Amino acid sequence: MSIVYHLTSVIFLSSFTALHPIHLAISEINYSEKEQSLQIMHKIFYDDLEEHIEREEKNAGREVNLQLGSEKEHPKADDYIRKYVQRHFTLIANGKTYSGTYLGKEYETDALWIYLEVEKVKRPQQLDIGNTFLIPFHEDQHNFVHFNIAGQKKSLRFYKGKERQQIVF
Repeated sequence: MSIVYHLTSVIFLSSFTALHPIHLAISEINYSEKEQSLQIMHKIFYDDLEEHIEREEKNAGREVNLQLGSEKEHPKADDYIRKYVQRHFTLIANGKTYSGTYLGKEYETDALWIYLEVEKVKRPQQLDIGNTFLIPFHEDQHNFVHFNIAGQKKSLRFYKGKERQQIVF
C-alpha cells in the first residue's frame, strides 16, 4: 500500500492544469493518542467541488454561486463545504458514528484542503468509511483515504460501486 500512497500523493500534489484530466481526491486520517482525536484532511480539486455543490443545490431547488478561491467567494462557502463533507464522507469508529468538527479550509494551487477533527475517540480498532466525494459527478472519480493509526499506515481506494469500506487496525 505504501507504493500506492506514494504514487497517489506525487500525482495529486504535483502542479495542476486548469483542465485536469484526472479525477482524484485524497483524504488523510491520523489518530493522535495525546489528543484522543482523529485528525482528518481532505484534498479536492476545488473547481470540481464547487460545481458538484452547485449542482446538488440546484437539484434541491436552490441556486448558489460559490466562486471558491476568488475575492467574490460566497460568504457561506464554509457552510456549503461542511454540509457537502457531511453528506459525502461518513465515519464509524469502533461501531460509533462520528461527523467531526469542521475546522476550515485552505487553498493550494487548484486544490482545496478541508480540515476536520473528531474529538474524544478511543484509538480505532476498526473504521467503516463511506466516501462519495465527486463520484456521482465523474464516472472515473477515485478517492484515496490514507490512515496513520498507532503507527500503522494503510490506504483504501473508493470509486463508483465501492463507496463504503472497512479497515481494521
